[in-house]
Amino acid sequence: MSTTADVDALLNTLQVDGDLLFCNTGSVDTVTLANLQRVGGNLIFYGNAALTTVDLPELESVSGTPLGYRSWYGVRIQTNAALTSVNLPKLQMTDGDIIVSDNDLLTGFDLPALTHVGGSVLIHDMTFETLCGPLAGPSVCTAGSALAALRSVGHSIVFVDNAELVNPTALANVISVSNDVWLEGNAKLESFALPALRGLGRDVLITGNAVLATVDLPQVNVIPGAVAVDKNAALVDLAGLAAVEIVGGGFSVTANPTLADASLPALQSVSLDVVVSGNPLLDTLAYPALAFIGGDLTIKDNTVLATCAAEAVRDTVGTANIGGSVTI
Repeated sequence: MSTTADVDALLNTLQVDGDLLFCNTGSVDTVTLANLQRVGGNLIFYGNAALTTVDLPELESVSGTPLGYRSWYGVRIQTNAALTSVNLPKLQMTDGDIIVSDNDLLTGFDLPALTHVGGSVLIHDMTFETLCGPLAGPSVCTAGSALAALRSVGHSIVFVDNAELVNPTALANVISVSNDVWLEGNAKLESFALPALRGLGRDVLITGNAVLATVDLPQVNVIPGAVAVDKNAALVDLAGLAAVEIVGGGFSVTANPTLADASLPALQSVSLDVVVSGNPLLDTLAYPALAFIGGDLTIKDNTVLATCAAEAVRDTVGTANIGGSVTI
């Protein structure tokens, strides 16, 4: 699709069997398709300099099987410099991703009917404060708004380099994420919670979020991949991970300048390395249930942490149950 005439040709269309692509259009400023209900391939709005409005009020699904040589994006809304409004109120599912990235004027993103994303939810380099609506709107989401219906994510939840995002509370009902939860470089992100999340497929990565004070995954017992909590300048404890019992990869807590307590009372096993390093205010560290570390144990360069606290971690596990070296 490259012209207004192309849009007009779809005005009465109920279903597009393949992809619906609006890429690098120079003059299209509005895409309103009041009757469209299903897209069998990808739905992409990319690099459209004049596009201000996307309105697909009846669209329910974006799904299908991509060709072998083609990436499967699902819904991709990226690098549309003038875009201010996206309306997808009935979208329930996509077999691919939800990608929203680098749309400088888009101040809100609302998918109130969305229940399943087969790929990732990726919010990158955006300027909105919440997922609920304009910056001038409410600072928290209400029932039925934003992504409040979302239950399952087939790949990852990713929030990276969003300059204004404060608190994406819209994800409160997500039950399962098949791969990662990844938060990085969100300059104003104050808190992040997935209170209903029970199933996680791989990593939890929390890195470089300047004012992040709390991360809460209260029902997550097993993290099959790695846990990395690094360079978060306002984080004071790991209380939101208190239910974690098993980490299938490595466990890293490094360079968090205000972190005072890195204890995890339920943690029993870490399959790879445990590294707690470079946290200058850390004074409390206890893993009373920890019985196995598959790799190295490194606890160092934590200025105020007593040596005996690090030694207590080693002794709780027992050197026979540590697969690699011990550095304290």
